[in-house]
Amino acid sequence: SPGDEELALWAQPLPCEDGASLPTPRRVELPCSPDGPLAIDLEGDRAWAVCSKAPALVTVEGLTSDAPEVSRAVLGAVPGLTDLAYEPISGTLWAASPTVAGGRLRRLALDDEPAWTIHAPGVRHLAVGRSRDGGTDAGRLYAAGDTGLWRVDTDTELVWADTLEHPVLDLAVGDAVQEIVLLQDVDGVPTLRSAFDVDHVTAVRAGALRVALV
Repeated sequence: SPGDEELALWAQPLPCEDGASLPTPRRVELPCSPDGPLAIDLEGDRAWAVCSKAPALVTVEGLTSDAPEVSRAVLGAVPGLTDLAYEPISGTLWAASPTVAGGRLRRLALDDEPAWTIHAPGVRHLAVGRSRDGGTDAGRLYAAGDTGLWRVDTDTELVWADTLEHPVLDLAVGDAVQEIVLLQDVDGVPTLRSAFDVDHVTAVRAGALRVALV
């Protein structure tokens, strides 16, 4: 809630009936207005929120504890963030900005790891997956924007890209069907399209997506 400078948490499924009232959430006070994207690490009990006016990245540790720890870090050189995604295998937090140098993916520094950027024209949306090779899991990041789709091996660099015919509105990585699903604007009509990567991909549990697969 940007107006109240807080993060609202629900521990139970939300009602989906028309006109249904939301249950009372548990609230975590933040040091600034979280008006940007949000990323959640469910396994690590953490969340990150962007405050654009500062600009700052707020980290909440211990989401489910009685006294979550909240910290704030200056967020530089990444204006106009449109999405955040956390990849838990490498412990990497990614940010998408379509306005920086024509579009950039930025690996944000966590635990004093170095930050670096990848050029991705018009990138706006992120989704996290993983590959399995010889029993070892490796993290993957998928990004989309305008008419481009990219895959990033999160410990190396941009390794796969495709040009799409229609603008991308959102994307998600499937689990059971091993599929990348895109929500695209096809002549003004929101349309679901799917694309298979060349590798075996499985989804990591997501935070909040407008398109989501289980």
